[in-house]
Amino acid sequence: MVEAAGRIGQYPEIGPNRRELGGDGGRRFVALARFPYIIVYEPPPRSRPVIIRVLHGAMDLPAALPDG
Repeated sequence: MVEAAGRIGQYPEIGPNRRELGGDGGRRFVALARFPYIIVYEPPPRSRPVIIRVLHGAMDLPAALPDG
């Protein structure tokens, strides 16, 4: 996970934007290689990306990510 967080820091636009999963559409998602987890984060305009949650891929993502 540390490697994925580092990649997000270097390339904050790497994850797809999933507007259907709530929020204002600014959230991005990165799946962890070899693990069933997804990193949910907000890219800049903040000074750096902010990781919001790390979720198991089998979870009901819309229910786990309420608006906001």
